[in-house]
Amino acid sequence: MPSAETQADRAGAVAILEDAPGWEPIAQYLDAAAYEVRRAHDEKELDQLLSGAPVDAVLMDIRAQRGDRFLYCEQLSRLYSASILVVGSSHEVADKVVALELGADDYIEAPCNPRELLARLRSVARGRAVQRQPLAPLQPVYRFGGWSLDLFNQDVRTPQGQRVRLSPSEFSLLRAFVCTSQRLLSRRELMTVVKCNPARATERAIDVLMSRLRKKLSDTEQGLFRTVRNEGYIMMAKVERTV
Repeated sequence: MPSAETQADRAGAVAILEDAPGWEPIAQYLDAAAYEVRRAHDEKELDQLLSGAPVDAVLMDIRAQRGDRFLYCEQLSRLYSASILVVGSSHEVADKVVALELGADDYIEAPCNPRELLARLRSVARGRAVQRQPLAPLQPVYRFGGWSLDLFNQDVRTPQGQRVRLSPSEFSLLRAFVCTSQRLLSRRELMTVVKCNPARATERAIDVLMSRLRKKLSDTEQGLFRTVRNEGYIMMAKVERTV
């Protein structure tokens, strides 16, 4: 266990909504990883906890109250900005889809491996950071490989100045890449960026979305993007920002 730390030393605050056994080792593991862990045993207790001080993420155990917890997940996603990681016992894809559709950022099958849970917690946090990338006051225009991206007007133009129409999900992906140029973004991070709906509830769907984006950007020879096998994607083009 770590020694006493200042608030600044903490990796973040995590609330655990637990009404099933087995959470003590996980709470200890997260505490040792420098997270401030707060625990609640029902929705009312968690509401009081969140109203008192915000947290970065909520781990929600739905095993005992699956239906009610799904509805509560939707409520939390509307009221609070914290990431939500749902922990359930079902192996059914339908449960994972419902959780994601109702506002969860990830679904983890129980029993949880503490190391995997910590890795997913950090991955969701990175995805949120990409999604919340602040815009410059004058709304920049990004230029890459001759292309331009105007964030304010959601305008994408070819090197010849012709406008290319992107879907909201495609635009969100491109925005994430230009804001994090030449850094690997995992498929899980990109799922967070595009706010997956049931049609995009798998990492494979990100590959399909990336294929469509590359086709629209005429990226046939991987000049703009590079695929990292079993990992994700990197924007290889140099990005310049003008205002």
